[in-house]
Amino acid sequence: MSVFFLGGCSETENELGSINNDKGELESSYKIQINHFDSEPVSKNECKLKYKDVGYSVKFVPALDFLERKGTKVEKEDLPSLEKETVVMIEFTSLNQGKRSPFDLEQCIYDKSKAIEYFAFQLEKNIMITQNDSTYIPTGMHFERDFGVSDRLRTVAFFKGFNPLKDFQVVFKDQLFGGGNLRFVFDKNKLSL
Repeated sequence: MSVFFLGGCSETENELGSINNDKGELESSYKIQINHFDSEPVSKNECKLKYKDVGYSVKFVPALDFLERKGTKVEKEDLPSLEKETVVMIEFTSLNQGKRSPFDLEQCIYDKSKAIEYFAFQLEKNIMITQNDSTYIPTGMHFERDFGVSDRLRTVAFFKGFNPLKDFQVVFKDQLFGGGNLRFVFDKNKLSL
């Protein structure tokens, strides 16, 4: 459900810290519950995690499908490049019934204005995709600003180079809600593309 672009791997890995050894620590210290933060079933192209009052959801689709759903017309010369691109959507939802926005949760490390700045300018540095021995960073990212209209925060990241039909992980270093290094694992045998 998550993808990263090859290039700049060592810098990204340094920024995210030692991602290879975090999974056990994260699950035991944070007691993350996989696929259980709401009653909706998880699709084959979606992975969900929970930390305290924040639900994290990662979904992915081929870039051409994403653009088609948005009603965007694709030029013929752009097709070869877009066929190699995957869109990863990351959503943050408040699980606290008293606080609709994740920015209003006590576990949000920044005030709302700094949290928005983090989403707009820093989040991209904290997301990557790993597949086999390769690491992919986003080629671009967009933070959807729909405050007050929705109860979730959503970012859309664009990745090239990885194969979404094979096993991969989206790794997210949560520096806003305290979740640490979160891993969203996608198994090729459970995907539907």
